[in-house]
Amino acid sequence: MTTATFEAAELLPRWDLDSIFPGPESPEFRDASDRAALAIANLTALFDRHGVGARPMGAIDSDATPVFDEVVTHYDATLEAALRLDGYLGCLTAADVRNDVAQAAASEWRETLAGLARLAPRFTAWVATLDIDEIITGSHIAREHESTLRQLKHAAAHLMGSGEEDLAAALAPSGATAWMALRDELMARATARIELDGEVRELSLSEIDNLRLHPDRDVRRRAHEAETESRRALAMPLAAAINGVKGQQLTLSGRRGWVAPLDAALAANAIDKSILEAMFTALREALPTYHRYLRAKARLLGVSRLAGYDLGLPSRNPRSGSLKHRGRSSSSSSLRSAQNLGRSPSEHLRNTGSMLDLAWARTAAPSAPPSRATNPASSQTTFPCSVGPVSSPTNSGMPITTPSSSSGSAHSCKRHPISARPRYR
Repeated sequence: MTTATFEAAELLPRWDLDSIFPGPESPEFRDASDRAALAIANLTALFDRHGVGARPMGAIDSDATPVFDEVVTHYDATLEAALRLDGYLGCLTAADVRNDVAQAAASEWRETLAGLARLAPRFTAWVATLDIDEIITGSHIAREHESTLRQLKHAAAHLMGSGEEDLAAALAPSGATAWMALRDELMARATARIELDGEVRELSLSEIDNLRLHPDRDVRRRAHEAETESRRALAMPLAAAINGVKGQQLTLSGRRGWVAPLDAALAANAIDKSILEAMFTALREALPTYHRYLRAKARLLGVSRLAGYDLGLPSRNPRSGSLKHRGRSSSSSSLRSAQNLGRSPSEHLRNTGSMLDLAWARTAAPSAPPSRATNPASSQTTFPCSVGPVSSPTNSGMPITTPSSSSGSAHSCKRHPISARPRYR
């Protein structure tokens, strides 16, 4: 009989975001949201007044420099305010996809962000008309961000026409962004049935995923099979979501003059293919070490060959008598089986030191660039932040700053919907 012990729900950690806003329906949040919307409207008016993206900057003189500083200062302040709101809503919806109030606020916020997204290509086109060498001599703001300005000027070559860019940004909330939201919600709400302690339980996929750390190999195997079956049942809607996102990305990257979305991602991250290949080469050269680690771990577990559900099992540190591991983040629950981590998964682990950090080991093998998917049920689908949604500056050539991502089953990669995030700070 399998034994599994879970902490009581009330003892689990919970998001505490009251220091930011008391809630998405609170007067404080509504006031901040209204002020952000007003700031976006004012920024749009400022762009219009100075012809940002509509006409060349012109000669850099005593009049032009204050205009540049004013535009950049207001743009950055608006982005900072938007990032705070977006991060707050992202935490709420990532932690609990069934929070209807937060979901409604997030949906409304995405529509507001579309207005900010429409300014991104205008700003990039405007920077392309600047004489960078001249502007940095008269503006300390430009001087501090010379590298970003030069990157934007290069990226402007991959902009569509102003009308096309504006339309792409306006359609993003109901296009790729909506498809990604659907995918996240499907995965967060998905459940699987598994027998534990002689009782059949229906658990969320994040709870099932936590069973990969269970010391009993049979529990890990059955959890893996239950998760796979649940994903297979969602194959059709997940495939539609992936094709919706990647189809839009492929279309827009082609119209923007990129050979492939990968080229846009590389440019947005200020690297080229030679650097990417050097990274892959380093990873490939490390594979023999990783393979030795896997063989050693298999011996410690007393199996001839590791299965996928064995990879997350921590190794034992004989000095501390505890298992070394890095907890897996979850989008809908904390680790419920953490107390099991103090148990030895095998007698073979008693006299061995800690192995290579599994967080490194999982990244040792390079993966192919993303492409259209037709059957995502066999493995968890992710949308790398470096590729991002088609409305992001990654694809319009603008650099972005993204919040750190979670590896939970519902949010494998947090994508920031703001379409312009110059690295001014």
